[in-house]
Amino acid sequence: MSTPFSPLIVGVEGLKLTPVERVWLADVRPYAVVLFARNIAEPSQLLDLVGEIKTAVPDVRLVVDQEGGRVQRLTFDGPLPSAAEVGARWAGGATMAGFEWGYQIGESVAKYGFDWVFAPCVDRRVPGAHAIIGDRAISEDVGEIVRVASDFLDGLKHAKVEGCLKHVPGHGRATVDSHHGLPVVRGTDEEMALDFKPFKTLATKAGFVMTAHIAYPDFMGGIFGELPVTMNADFLTWMRDEMNFAKGKIVADDMGMEALGGDYASRVRGSLEAGCDLVCCSFSLIKKGMAGSYFDSEAAAAVRGMRFKV
Repeated sequence: MSTPFSPLIVGVEGLKLTPVERVWLADVRPYAVVLFARNIAEPSQLLDLVGEIKTAVPDVRLVVDQEGGRVQRLTFDGPLPSAAEVGARWAGGATMAGFEWGYQIGESVAKYGFDWVFAPCVDRRVPGAHAIIGDRAISEDVGEIVRVASDFLDGLKHAKVEGCLKHVPGHGRATVDSHHGLPVVRGTDEEMALDFKPFKTLATKAGFVMTAHIAYPDFMGGIFGELPVTMNADFLTWMRDEMNFAKGKIVADDMGMEALGGDYASRVRGSLEAGCDLVCCSFSLIKKGMAGSYFDSEAAAAVRGMRFKV
């Protein structure tokens, strides 16, 4: 019987493990290690780093943000299309576009030791929303999103790589980037249901979904209040019951985003106590754009001081 993992998905500092990281990873046994551009210089270095990580925790998962388009950490094999480009190809009659996209991404990461990607993004593109989603969304049309994303997951599976639906229950309508502030999404229940539908439809096909750090204070008459989904026990319970997530794992999006209040350790505790199964701790400072580029030693030290049941 294998030893259980702690509920963490953690980042590391640089191009090789530090002595502290090597000992801590073996001790805490994170569910996965996530790598970013700061950890990737060239193929042989990446393979060495993956080898170091798997020596410390032999059966750990390796995960990378590899959506294509703007979100591509591995670039050795050239640029990958964005979700919007693939959606347009599919809508134009290229019926295998989603599968080919998933297989291309899966194959590109698997050869470096990754078995999981934080993709696909199934947020519905909504005109007038913040550009943080934009061309990361497959389409405005729910049917197109579901079909292309389903094919994408099949392509990943063919390459023996797992996917993760994000950002549940839907980031596409947000007018604020959650890396830099808390989006508060307002709209009718009918509009929200449309945004939520791709996640609900695909939930049983993907083993993992990633939360949005977004508040929905008007949804269902305001019963969920103003806490972001990641910290909202009532909303997370509702999603498990009503959006087909009862059997999959809910991953809390990165703890370094400024949408969340409090210190880093309290964010981790709050997400787990609210009902997230796993918490993404990339230990990234958000200076501009998305997470990953800048390592935050204070955040790493705070989580290293925490104890988890393993």
